[in-house]
This record gives sequence, C-alpha cells and structure tokens, in this order.
Amino acid sequence: MTQASPQRAAGKATDLLTLDDVRAAAARIDEMTGLLNRSTFIAELNQAGQRGAGGVLLVIDADDFKGINDTHGHLTGDRALAAIADVIRDVFCGGGLAGRIGGEEFGVFLEAATLSKGEALAERLRRGVERIELHTERNGLARLSVSIGIAFVEEAADFSSLMATADEQLYVAKRRGRNQVSVPEMQSGTVQLRTAS
Repeated sequence: MTQASPQRAAGKATDLLTLDDVRAAAARIDEMTGLLNRSTFIAELNQAGQRGAGGVLLVIDADDFKGINDTHGHLTGDRALAAIADVIRDVFCGGGLAGRIGGEEFGVFLEAATLSKGEALAERLRRGVERIELHTERNGLARLSVSIGIAFVEEAADFSSLMATADEQLYVAKRRGRNQVSVPEMQSGTVQLRTAS
C-alpha cells in the first residue's frame, strides 16, 4: 500500500477547502441573477442595521413581469431578470448590498447613505433598465422598466421596518403609472420609521 506524500495530501485538503468555499458561496447567491439570495440579503441588511449607521433601502420591482412571461415566454423573463441584475451591479458597483428578494423583486441597501444619494442612484437605475432592449426567442423586442420604492433611516433599523416603508413607496410608484421612483415624505427633517431595539 502506498502512502500519499504530505504535499499531495495538503493539495487534496486545499481542494476540499476550495470546494467547501464554492458551496458556501453558492448557498448565498441567487443562481439566476448572481446577486445575494433573499435570506442572505436580509441577514446582511440586519447586520448592517445593527451597526447604527442608517442608510437607504431600495425595493425594485420589474413592471408587468407577468406580461413579459405571457407575451415572450419564461426564458425571456429569466433573461429580463438577469439584465436588471446587471444594471443593478453597474449602478451600485459593489457599493452596497444587492439581492433578489422575490420573484421579480430586488433589494439594494446602501449603508450610511443619504436619502438624496439613494434617490439619485435609484433614478439612474430606473433609466438604465428603461434603456434595455431584450431580443426575444420569438423575434420580438421586450422593453423593460422598474418601479422603485425607497426607505431611509438615520440610525439602526431592521429589515422588516425598512421593508414596510420601501414596499409602501413601491406601491405608490405602481399606482402613479409604474416606471418611477417613490420616496417617503419628510416630516420634521427625517422620515418617520421605527428603529431596531
């Protein structure tokens, strides 16, 4: 019986460690978009929220996504989600947490960002998605747009508090006709939002 050399055994241990690292990373990532998956996004947002620096949460929803799937097919719908994720990456350049938090819904959290910075980046994202022309399997062209709701907090907050405000603003954007950014109204210089205790 032959024994493996110490170098070969060390190499195998490194290969296993690398495989474990790959598996751990894959468990955190949404396979279709390459962004964080919902559970990882929420966990990391809650960690950031506990640091107390505040920030801005953007909830981004693909407009008329059911219509894209029904008209152009589910493969085009999948490509649309990936294209929106690409724009999110381009706009935020790793400067925040970005994840897919639902079927056609994405979240971005910018720790310690001001409301005006969040609004400006959201508008840049909205315009970027609006410029996408997705060629379909049926020789058509799918035009994309997103509606974005924003929540802002100056201090510690948790996901559910931020999400409630951002979701409310998302529905305001949808009611106003979609393809818009909606920001909560300021009251006494700050947005009214419960903080984490």
